[in-house]
This record gives sequence, structure tokens and C-alpha cells, in this order.
Amino acid sequence: MAKHNDENLIESTYEELTEFENFFVNNWKTIIVCGGLIVVLVVLGLQSKSLYEKYNLKAASVLSSAETVEEIESALKKYPYHKTADFARLRLAALYFSNQNYDKSLALLEIIFKKAKVPALSAQAALNYATVLAETGKLAESAEKYSEIAQNKKYPFEFRLRARISGAILYNKLGKNSLAKNLLDLDTEEERNQARNHTEYQKIYNLLSSI
Repeated sequence: MAKHNDENLIESTYEELTEFENFFVNNWKTIIVCGGLIVVLVVLGLQSKSLYEKYNLKAASVLSSAETVEEIESALKKYPYHKTADFARLRLAALYFSNQNYDKSLALLEIIFKKAKVPALSAQAALNYATVLAETGKLAESAEKYSEIAQNKKYPFEFRLRARISGAILYNKLGKNSLAKNLLDLDTEEERNQARNHTEYQKIYNLLSSI
């Protein structure tokens, strides 16, 4: 009985091998072409990855090494969508500000804090935006912007705390101490514990508490 089963297994295997041989003989050109295409696709995929990595490194190098307004503007024209482009835009906005080109600085900072995907980068751009407003005499607008940043939960706590401090100082200058005090009110016990270790926060908090 076992011998009979072995013979059936051998015969079945032989038939399968024969069918495969017949299929290969009849379709060898297709098989070879398909195999060749797979190899080509793999090679092209590796080359594409290599080309992308070279592009990525080149873009990062150009964007990070640009220093002047002209150099950064040129780099951003070449690589506007690179992941480091917004960092270059932040530097460009700072240069616009130092050159007293305030409108350009504000416009660029607004683009960054509205579109940047990195919360810390968006928060820094928003803080810089509020600072430019204050430096150009728009204290009320600046204070409102700081207040907006302070309430934005998507921003890291350290950025929101800086916004609270700067906004409270401006509200104090504007004679709006109730708004200044409200801005320094933190939402959670954890935030209050973190703020206790912040010298500048404690200084303005104590000052306003005495008024």
C-alpha cells in the first residue's frame, strides 16, 4: 500500500514537472522578458533612491549655507518645498527685519506660522511676527498676537510661556493690567510647576501681583 502511494506521488510530481517544462518551453520568451523587467525595475528603483538622496543632500546644503537675502531667495526658488525650506524662510524674514523691510518680514513670517508642519517652527515664526509688530510700534496688535500664541495648544509649552511673558509686558505698558494678569494665568498644575522655574515669568508675575 505504501509502495503504491509512493508511486502515485512520484507520478504526480513528474506530471507537475512536465507541465512546468511544457509551460516554460512555450512561454520562455515571456518569462525571460518579465524577469528582465523586474531586474530593470529594481535597478531603476535603487537609482531613483540614490538620485533622491543626492537631491536631498544638495538642497539641504544650498538652503543651509545661504546667508544673504539674495542667496536665500535664490535657494528658495530652487528648492521651495524641501523640508528645510521653512528654516531658510525664517532666516530670510530676520534679514528682512534687520534691513527694515518690515512688510516683507511680516508677510513671510505669516506664511511660515500658517503653513509650517513643525509646531516649534510655526511657534517661533509666530513669536517673531509678534516681535516685529512690537518693534514697529504696533503694541496692541503685538499683544493680541502673543495672547493668541499663548492659547494655541499645538505649540510647545516653552513657546506659549514666552508668548505669555511678552504679551503681559506689553499689556502692562498699554495700561491693561487685567489682561496682563489673565495672560499669566496658566491652565494646569503641570504648567504652573514648570513656570515656577522660569525666572522671567516669576518676575513679571510678582510685579503684576503687586499692582
